[in-house]
Amino acid sequence: MTAAATVDLDEDSAAPSWTRWFTMGAIVVATIAFIVTVWSVGPRALAAHLAAIGWGFAAVLAIEAVATSCDSAALSGFIGPGGRRPGFAYVLRAQIMGRAINAVTPLNSLGEAVKAASLMERTGTARAVGAVIRYNLATFGMRLAVIAIGAPLCAVLLDVPAWLRYVFVFGGLAAMLVILAGAWLVMRGMLASGVGILRRSRVLSRTRAERWRGKAERIDRYLRADGDVSLRARWAPASWVVVARLFNLFSLWLVVLAAGTAIGPGSMAAISTAGQLINAFASMVPLGIGLSEAGNAALFSALGEAPSLGVAMILGSRVANLAYAAIGLVLITTTAVLEFRR
Repeated sequence: MTAAATVDLDEDSAAPSWTRWFTMGAIVVATIAFIVTVWSVGPRALAAHLAAIGWGFAAVLAIEAVATSCDSAALSGFIGPGGRRPGFAYVLRAQIMGRAINAVTPLNSLGEAVKAASLMERTGTARAVGAVIRYNLATFGMRLAVIAIGAPLCAVLLDVPAWLRYVFVFGGLAAMLVILAGAWLVMRGMLASGVGILRRSRVLSRTRAERWRGKAERIDRYLRADGDVSLRARWAPASWVVVARLFNLFSLWLVVLAAGTAIGPGSMAAISTAGQLINAFASMVPLGIGLSEAGNAALFSALGEAPSLGVAMILGSRVANLAYAAIGLVLITTTAVLEFRR
């Protein structure tokens, strides 16, 4: 971004007063959700799945930590250089906080709001919100690209039932349409367009709509990366997102390997494509409890693998996510309390 654009995004030099209260409230909500989730799954069941993974559990956590570091590098890159901005350690803390909260709350969205609020403590509001949105657009876009490219290839190259072949083909086409529509919406001004829709539907008054539109347009300029010299400079941080997702996929493969079976590359390709559709649907509930098991059991069965293996993969991954969430919640609660007392 240009120096002028950076100054514009940093013009609110002080963090909004509500950010710390919002963060503390989200931590409380996430802690309660974590306890409820552990109770729903069952502590004994979690211990049994942990024992089944064995020493591979430490490797899974290590891989997930590396993936989180890569995601943090992407988020830090999207914040951009110059001006008032947080260091990498602070961005890493915000990323851990967001991921831990997302793991135990529905729709994987509360953690993103907390992440933006945390970044507002160290950089401008528009810059913080814009960076989080760009990170999520890159993450969502990469997943859609995997479906758009990989799903049709799986339909052609893999020996799968007809219904799954149709899912691959139509899922790939739908993903491509969403990518194109999303790119058009970002260039048009995604947030400002949303404010306009709310105004036309009478949800917002004219005065509030005008006030919101000004803030939305500032963030939209950041989403379009106005002033960056090249497309590569705008989206280079997204390469870290790609690396992070590869580590996540390797983590899933390692969980299945720990269960005693090595999945071939064809099955892993199908899991990384159709599995994205299942995960999107399952995100409506914390950790996808119930929905992920059923969806992956059906997917593994269609791929000629044991349905129980799909369930084992989800259960093992869930144990790792819960452990990661527990570590993250302890870390962020400790640091948040210390900062709140200052």
